[in-house]
Amino acid sequence: MGIFVEPECLDYWMMPDEEFEIRAELSSPGDEFELVLHEDGVAVWPRHGMGEITVHKGGIRLGCSHQRPEGWPPAQT
Repeated sequence: MGIFVEPECLDYWMMPDEEFEIRAELSSPGDEFELVLHEDGVAVWPRHGMGEITVHKGGIRLGCSHQRPEGWPPAQT
């Protein structure tokens, strides 16, 4: 499953049964992000005014392209 952090186009890939955590910098208590499910995984969109969104596994911040499948993105037809 892919996790796509928008609008930066960052991608992280998880294996079945792997756990991860999505974190975000908040400017105010009302800040939130939106999750959008699609065929390749889930896209994470920040709301206006929200800071950086990061993805963590076991308390460690993951880098972009974590476990990216070979050949991603699929060829356009």
